Amino acid sequence: ADAAGGTLSKLSQADGAWYFRVKARDEAGNWSAYSQLIVRIDTTAPTFGDPAFAANGVSDTVIDLSWGAYLDPSSGVKEYKVYRSTLKANPVSTSTSDPNIDPSSLTYTNLVSAQSSANQSLVAYSHSKTNFIPDSITFRVNTSAGPVSVNPGDNRNLSLTWTTTDPDGAGDIITTRVTVKKPDDSVLATFDQTDPRMVRASVANGYQITATYALPADLTYGNYSILVTTIDTIVLNAHTKNSNTVVVKVIPDKPANVTVTGYSSTQIDLSWQAPPYVGAGTQYEIYRSASSDSGDVAWNTPIITVGTLTHRDSTLLADTTYYYKLKTVDANSNKSAFSDLTTQKTPTPAVPNSSAVKLIDASSVEAPVENRFVLVWNDPVAGTDTTLNGITGYQIEIAEDDVYVRTAETTNKYLVDLNLPSSKKFTYRIRTKDSFNNLSKISESPTKEGIPGSKPSVSISSVEVGVSSATIKWTATQESETQALYSTNKDDLTNSNAAPSFAGVGGRRTAGAEHKVDIAGLKPNTTYYYKIVSRNILGFANDFDVDAHTFKTQDFSIDSSVSIKTNSSSISVQWKTTLPSDSLVEYQIVTKKGMNVTSEDLKNASSLMKGGAFKSDPVTEHAVDFAAIPGSKYSYRIVSKTNDGYIAYYPPVGSGEWPTFLTPSDDNAKISVTPDATKVAEENITATSARIAWDTAIPTTSWVDYGLEPGKYSMSAGDNQLNTHHVIDLKNLTPGQLYYYKVRGKDASELEYISSEYQFTAVLRPEIPNIKIKSVTSYAATIFWESNVNVETMVAYGKDEALGLRKVSSEQGKAHEVTLESLDDNTQYYFQVLAKDKHGNETKSDVFNFKTPLDTTGAEIKDLKIDLLPMGTEDEYAGVIISWNTNKPAAKQIEYGEGVISGKYEYKTTEDSNMSTGHTVIVKDLNPSSTYHFRIKATDKRGNITHSQDFSFVTPTKEKSILQLIIKSLEETFSWVKNIGGLFKRG
Repeated sequence: ADAAGGTLSKLSQADGAWYFRVKARDEAGNWSAYSQLIVRIDTTAPTFGDPAFAANGVSDTVIDLSWGAYLDPSSGVKEYKVYRSTLKANPVSTSTSDPNIDPSSLTYTNLVSAQSSANQSLVAYSHSKTNFIPDSITFRVNTSAGPVSVNPGDNRNLSLTWTTTDPDGAGDIITTRVTVKKPDDSVLATFDQTDPRMVRASVANGYQITATYALPADLTYGNYSILVTTIDTIVLNAHTKNSNTVVVKVIPDKPANVTVTGYSSTQIDLSWQAPPYVGAGTQYEIYRSASSDSGDVAWNTPIITVGTLTHRDSTLLADTTYYYKLKTVDANSNKSAFSDLTTQKTPTPAVPNSSAVKLIDASSVEAPVENRFVLVWNDPVAGTDTTLNGITGYQIEIAEDDVYVRTAETTNKYLVDLNLPSSKKFTYRIRTKDSFNNLSKISESPTKEGIPGSKPSVSISSVEVGVSSATIKWTATQESETQALYSTNKDDLTNSNAAPSFAGVGGRRTAGAEHKVDIAGLKPNTTYYYKIVSRNILGFANDFDVDAHTFKTQDFSIDSSVSIKTNSSSISVQWKTTLPSDSLVEYQIVTKKGMNVTSEDLKNASSLMKGGAFKSDPVTEHAVDFAAIPGSKYSYRIVSKTNDGYIAYYPPVGSGEWPTFLTPSDDNAKISVTPDATKVAEENITATSARIAWDTAIPTTSWVDYGLEPGKYSMSAGDNQLNTHHVIDLKNLTPGQLYYYKVRGKDASELEYISSEYQFTAVLRPEIPNIKIKSVTSYAATIFWESNVNVETMVAYGKDEALGLRKVSSEQGKAHEVTLESLDDNTQYYFQVLAKDKHGNETKSDVFNFKTPLDTTGAEIKDLKIDLLPMGTEDEYAGVIISWNTNKPAAKQIEYGEGVISGKYEYKTTEDSNMSTGHTVIVKDLNPSSTYHFRIKATDKRGNITHSQDFSFVTPTKEKSILQLIIKSLEETFSWVKNIGGLFKRG
């Protein structure tokens, strides 16, 4: 351009910002600095943004407008213009925010455009209207807007009612919804107008709504909330109107099966079952009163609130009755009704068991020479309103000459009362004492069972002697602990410095109970002296005559005349013993077919080279067979063991090398025997094992294949030892399962046999699941029990846990009953049920106990029979035989008188104190032709007396002799003859 400037035109550049630089040059050729210019070209309007323009009415006075940013690549968007009109055309406003919308105008047309620096976009169009929020809602459950309680047993169908309206009209309401929330505020249920449980009826601008909702039966207790919601037609920002919330209280059930038990003299234990639908945080209020009156103020305040199902109520008064009620309290403090009233009396400590008092007469005794008494008793036994809990010891009250002057306390079950004056009488009463210093009632007066300070005496019941063992049984007259000493030298038992062998302690037993000790390790054919030492609780020991108490063990030996029978493949060893014993032959090969056998050969040997053949049956004539190698030399030893474990050897131990024998070589004359199984049998079948036994004609291996289906044997057991008698144990069986099996084996020549198929069932081990004491009387008890399989059973019982008595059940099945008879009344008994099935499996129950009640009822007199004795011509007086039975043993006596007036009995027979149930008494010296009345007196062993009703009989007329007939004729003629008759009457 020239110096005056220039113009650049006709640019055809695209939209955007363009940059230019200009400089000038003078006439001298000098250039100026650059000047920079920016030129912006904008020929394109802005484009719509994303998301598209939208209008949304959010209330009755506000409409929200929204759009995405418009795009202009050249100069960018400068501003937006917003237009509003109630008609689709002619917008009336250009502001971006217009809060002055007329609420009465329901429909608006809204437009928006974007303006760049040079161009304006197209107008985007949308429309909306203003919207009223739905009106407030009053919601009711079962007609109540406040809390609603649902008690156990109430109808759980809830009636829901409310009205919802909207100023925009019913058409603006699109949803009405019910929401039920759990106590933790989580949603339990929700449903809307599409559910048939909700019914909507039209009213002005809305609906009147009724709905039903059934609370599930298994809801946990607590506060549930229900509200309703109305939603209008706005899409993006819909109006939601919630009602008031109504709380529905699901009231808990009361605690069930409340049980109260006296634990100690100051404590009562309570336990109960939780109601079925308790939740977390459930607690229980416990109320206690001294009165059962429902109006007692004690029922207004609980004594404690607990979160468990048990509670021990302490610090109570002894021997006092208390009443209890409980309430369930849920996590929202809703309370159930009271539980049923329960009552319990605090027990007193149980009294000592006086039936086992020893060595003292507690009612009246004179001091013995030692001037001391020993009072011994058994553990107390809890009964009605008494307890063992909390008992710490015993208190004994001591009377001198019937005046109680002092007490003594002990934690032992005996009291030694020392240094007593010999001129006084002493009486003792025993009470238990607990940790709260409460005392039991006074125990019954004990009975004397020995002389204070005396020594016990011992009676030997039996001595059973074996080859190397002995069993001694004995009884002692007092409760004592007993031991047995023995020696081959009697001086060891009489010399206090000697140390005889000690056979063990027989254990503490009550008087009359059997002691037993087993002695092992004795020498055969040897005389032993023994001594039984029995010490009572005072430490006094019995006297024992050692010279009179010996036993001699049995002799046992193996006869040296041993017989060996051999052939080329088997050996039979035969011998005799002096007593029955089992049979074992130990053998070892010396030369094999003429070749010496090395130690390495024996180390890897088969059973034909080294082993033992055994039979367990105790016999005196023994024969053991085993397979052998032809043409070989064997050494052997015989071993026999008696039933009590003594072992004899042939040759005797230490006598030198074992004897030998040779087996013949193979030859053509050998008889070939094909192996075959015979006498297959199952033995010792239990719930999980079985023993299969069989014999073969020649030695073979032993295998049993077995399984759960016929012909399918998935399991095997056995060994490759060659024997003729085979015993294989099957283990890990399933109880009650039926098994199928075959036996098989191979002989030394690999010739195999397989038996036919057999079967057995793995039996269930016997169990005794249900033991009941059906009835207990003073002298008998009936025990019932069941077993899971057929068994033979018996009851072992006794007055202590030694259980020395037995009663066998006659039933062989699954239900059993035994009546134990001839028991003592007012006595503690222990018993145990023993059972054995047909396979010899045995089981026994736990030890149970019962106590027979004190007999306070006299014997029942029945089956009376009167037999008049005939009178002969020589008889002066008449007689009668009276027989009867009683329902229990009793003594007998007849009380009688002449005439028919009951209640007056001039005569009595001598009382027969022998206790029996069948009775016969002969009454003599009765006047002939006379009427007598009588009654029976029965006295049982407890001293209970029974009298029968009054009976009568007439004695027979005496047969008259010739002399009497003559005297009668003379009496009728001469009056003085009447005096002769007096000579024939009882004086």
